[in-house]
Amino acid sequence: MLYLGRPCYLQITHPPECSERLWTSQRYSSDVVASMSAAAGAFISEHHFKRVLLVGYSGGGALAVLMARRMPDIGGVVTIAGNLDPDAWTTLHGYLPLEGSLNPSLEPPLPAGLKQWYLVGERDKNVPRAVTARYFERIPHERVWSYARFDHACCWADEWPSIFAKISAEFAARQTPGR
Repeated sequence: MLYLGRPCYLQITHPPECSERLWTSQRYSSDVVASMSAAAGAFISEHHFKRVLLVGYSGGGALAVLMARRMPDIGGVVTIAGNLDPDAWTTLHGYLPLEGSLNPSLEPPLPAGLKQWYLVGERDKNVPRAVTARYFERIPHERVWSYARFDHACCWADEWPSIFAKISAEFAARQTPGR
């Protein structure tokens, strides 16, 4: 398992190349996606992983979707409360637009052969389902799993073991030749 943060995001001190734009308006930029894809790709290659599942929470969901397109060895993507339409998200909250960022809702759909799971909390006020509606219009409805009592933070960590077991079983079944 690899926990990957955006460039400069998890650092205590920031070197000069760590522009604040990388964690504000350009948090989903081509440069950020390329950097994260390269880091994940190097880790995958070094460890000779064959079945890779990208999992992203909140803004990490947007990045997982954007990275999946650039990484041919990815077998599946899971987003948890994913911010899959940053334009709608900034409008909802009255934030400045994320100029210089990519928007997964405006990118071509992910390849049909890529396994996908989109987890949504029905009580999420940070990234409500309405914010992701444009992205979900092109996703088969059975790939969007909705959880009635979940919000943006509540219950994901507590329920993750059972959710991940279900995803893992589907992922394994879909990876079996002849299925």
